[in-house]
Amino acid sequence: MKTIFLYLYVGLTFLSVAQNKPFPYFVPTEKDVINTDFVYVLENEENQLKILRLNPENNYELIAYYSEGPILVDYYRGKFLDYDRFRILENFDKNYQIIRYDSLIFAFDKGSLTKYRYDNSEFDFDLSSFNDLIFKNGNFYANKFNAFFERKQVITPTHDSKYQHNWFVSVQTGKPIIKGKCSEADDLDCLCAALTHNTSNQREKSDEIAKFIIDRLNYNRGDTAQTNVKGLVFGKEKEAVCEGYSRVYLDLMTRAEVPVKYASGAVRTDVYDIFYSGHSHAWNEVVLDGKPYVLDVTWSDNIYSEWYLKSPKEMFVSHFNDEKKDSSWAIQHTKTMYDFMNQPLILDINKGGIDQLIHIDKSDPVQFAKDKFILKFNKPMKVNSVNRLGLSFPFVRFQGEANEISSKPLAKEGKIVQSIKTTSLEVQLPEQFNNLSVDIEGIGTIKYIVYNGTEQEFYQFFVDNMDLNSAYSVGMAFLSCAKLKDEAVFKKLKPYIANQKLTFKEFMKQAKEHNITDFKYAVYSACRHMGSFDGYSFQFSKNGEKDRIFLKVDDVTKKYSFSKFDQDTWSFDFNF
Repeated sequence: MKTIFLYLYVGLTFLSVAQNKPFPYFVPTEKDVINTDFVYVLENEENQLKILRLNPENNYELIAYYSEGPILVDYYRGKFLDYDRFRILENFDKNYQIIRYDSLIFAFDKGSLTKYRYDNSEFDFDLSSFNDLIFKNGNFYANKFNAFFERKQVITPTHDSKYQHNWFVSVQTGKPIIKGKCSEADDLDCLCAALTHNTSNQREKSDEIAKFIIDRLNYNRGDTAQTNVKGLVFGKEKEAVCEGYSRVYLDLMTRAEVPVKYASGAVRTDVYDIFYSGHSHAWNEVVLDGKPYVLDVTWSDNIYSEWYLKSPKEMFVSHFNDEKKDSSWAIQHTKTMYDFMNQPLILDINKGGIDQLIHIDKSDPVQFAKDKFILKFNKPMKVNSVNRLGLSFPFVRFQGEANEISSKPLAKEGKIVQSIKTTSLEVQLPEQFNNLSVDIEGIGTIKYIVYNGTEQEFYQFFVDNMDLNSAYSVGMAFLSCAKLKDEAVFKKLKPYIANQKLTFKEFMKQAKEHNITDFKYAVYSACRHMGSFDGYSFQFSKNGEKDRIFLKVDDVTKKYSFSKFDQDTWSFDFNF
């Protein structure tokens, strides 16, 4: 029997959008060279050489060569007014460096600067001093009188050809300064070095790598394999989905020698995820300067995003890691998928928001009330807004069956509360199902499905509204039947049982043996089975794979029926 883990067809909308930023590491070519009219040696000492070059297109090049330290070359290109009215303009067009980092030597693009003087220890020559001089025939003079008579030059050009080399070529040897692997334009070690060489701790390394990924990639599944990190980073497509984003972060952080893990599993981003989450997603876990974090670089617009570097406790609200557990890893996952699905659903969770839930008397996502829902706080809390949103049933639709399932509207939209500070919140319940979003300062937006009635009536709803075209709907109907423990309900559903010999007593025995008491409102980890058994199964209890409900699909009608409660195994016989 073939088993396929099933995920929802609903797309996730938290997408990173690439920005048109300069690539930090590159290989200089002849395209980076300009013709030169005049060359001036500004400083020539044992460990450093600084030259200024001017060309006919009113470009200047300011180049510093160093024999010691991490910076081997500091290169600036900018504009000046014409020779008759010589004046250095303030903005640099280009700012490159050649860096020595460990055993690597690479060219680094620092981007466009807004000041005419790069005021730090890397380059400390003030070009504004040229603007106080008079330029004539390649020479600089202190005043117009000296310039007129062409005497007492302050700065004169040099005609030594060694100063005419490309900026990335050694003045002494005439050979390219960049050697080894960074002379190739697609080396990941050189990219990592370019991103992290100027950082002082692991957090800064993460920031630079994450910013690069966010700026570089667009969210889309292109033709490049998501495991091909070099192709994703250096390819022309510049596209990836969550797996690609996370694997690029994993690769570069590993090269930066920072403890990091690839994580994948289920996420909850929407009210329907209260009832089932099958979104397949990927993200990362990392330890920065001794502190564990979880981050979703795919959903991060920048490094200030709510999805960047959250605590494991806060990220668990929306992300469940089902990767193989590692006892040596700093982040230990002790909670299960059942715990994940049966916890509060908080969107846009604030930092420390989980700890603030102790001040609220109701945080479970499914609530039962009659005509009005009352939320109490043990201290005054600011409620920014309360919104009633739309809702339709079935709550879950799988790809391939969605077009066959009719949608039943359950709730309408409407704004209830704008902003109040209170110790009690009362919301009227006009619908049978009420989809409420309560935005509380210091916590985030808590999602509630408030059923206007009792828990028994809630389960009865799933029985009365069963859709045979939906595996989820049929599963919920029979799980609800087991929760109600009502033989009359069982008889109502009896025509939709694959084994017509199954009695109510046997049905309840199966349900009890497979921990039906654990089931509240959520199912998870759906599987599509093909072979000796054709259909779907869902987990619903704390025991995970040991407790599943199986739904058989008819080969002809494509409608579903209850098969049995059982564990996920290859050995059982479904030939009824």
